[in-house]
Amino acid sequence: MKWLSASLVLLSCAERGGAGTICGALHLSSALDVAPAAPGQAYVRCDTLGPEAGWQVILSPDARRIAARTAAGTVRLIATDTWRELAQMASPLGRIDAAAFSPDGTSLALLSAEMGEVTIWNAGDGTLARAFAGPPASTIDAHASALAFSSDGRRLATSLGTLIDLMSAAVIDWKTGTPVTSTLSVNPEELGLGEAIPRLAFCAGDDLLFVETEFQVGNSPPSTRLSLRAPVTGQETVLFAAYSRALAGFALSTDGRLIALGATAEAYAAGFDGGLVVYRTDTGGRMVADPAFTGSVLGFSRDGKRLFTLLNSNVVVLTTVDLRRLGQFPWPSGTTFLGVSPFDEVVGSNDSNTSWWNSATGRLVRTVSHALDQVTWSGDGRFAVGTGEPAALFHLWRASDGTELCAPPLEGAPAPVLASFGRTLDPNGKATAVIGSIAVSDEVTVHAHSSDWTALRVHSVADGALLRLFGAARSPRAIAIAAPAGARLYTPEGSNVAVWCR
Repeated sequence: MKWLSASLVLLSCAERGGAGTICGALHLSSALDVAPAAPGQAYVRCDTLGPEAGWQVILSPDARRIAARTAAGTVRLIATDTWRELAQMASPLGRIDAAAFSPDGTSLALLSAEMGEVTIWNAGDGTLARAFAGPPASTIDAHASALAFSSDGRRLATSLGTLIDLMSAAVIDWKTGTPVTSTLSVNPEELGLGEAIPRLAFCAGDDLLFVETEFQVGNSPPSTRLSLRAPVTGQETVLFAAYSRALAGFALSTDGRLIALGATAEAYAAGFDGGLVVYRTDTGGRMVADPAFTGSVLGFSRDGKRLFTLLNSNVVVLTTVDLRRLGQFPWPSGTTFLGVSPFDEVVGSNDSNTSWWNSATGRLVRTVSHALDQVTWSGDGRFAVGTGEPAALFHLWRASDGTELCAPPLEGAPAPVLASFGRTLDPNGKATAVIGSIAVSDEVTVHAHSSDWTALRVHSVADGALLRLFGAARSPRAIAIAAPAGARLYTPEGSNVAVWCR
């Protein structure tokens, strides 16, 4: 069964070049370009059923390409100069968890954490260029993944703990500096306790990595660690490691030279000072600090000379060198900070709209009548894209004046219910369903955080061999087995259904 292609009609746009010709109809294919899997792997991704929704979008540096991570766990690569889809990429197992364009915009790197695979695709035509195997990440607690290119595009850091030299294909562990040799394996999922790495960034002239790690120990509250790593040696400088609730925001300057970090008094219990500290990334040492600061950190100005903080319902602008106050302006209640634009506008969103403020004057620059939860800019700063509004896949606009260029609506029929495909597993978990030659069971993998984490296992009835393992989750995973022979499996992926072919 194939899902019929969707046709998304985009709003007309007056911009030519950079963000493309006048927007027309965008036709999305149901075809999947699946990354390599280990020989003999059973039940790899072969189809998606359901609507287009829940996109998370990034722009290439010149805004000629969009990479959209979909709610179905795939990535769609779209050319904005022709408004044509170039490819839809998928992981053989699991989802695609992170995406990043190279600094020159010619390559798109994708990461599948559960698979332990990093792939490099040609951004020009959407073809696969290279694939790298790495240690698979656990699906327990590892809820976020990241990729980061060095400024020259020669190295790629991954949340799998690897640093790939794209010129020599050598791979090292950035936690130890030792070489890593990995090969794709059948059912590679790792089911131990994991860590989430929502952000990686090269800094200090590309000599170091800034790493944000989120983890949980037993039933304790979630924790955050912010650190600088020397990937060649693995040497680590920890800037913060405490309960996440003690972190009052952080920001990395655009040039990667400075890190600002706010912390509450609770950080003292973990051995870290409260207040506001600005660190130099090259040494990891403090440049300036204000232990009496009780607000939160938002971000740096484009040139790194000003720091934006939130204090008592006001955005307070400080000089980076000595934290001297330059000015302030009101920050509306219920507004979530989204980012600082290339024009040093502070961007925030509430339940109904998104607004821009001039950081020098505090003047409200513009407001649009849709709420976003993520905004990113092209490398040249001319265009921006935002996601999160339920009625559109994304909003693309010109950064200089806010002119909206494209806003594709959601499209596609709802996914069929799992029961329509065949036998379903008991939704209460810890059960087994046998269809033809296969048996599917949902079994407890680990008990942590007052919850049972269960993994879905597909076995051969004849010899008990494991055919497919689906990573651990807090609640039993739903699945349907195509009758009579079990040639296909169907699992929910957000509002979609993922199809796995034997």
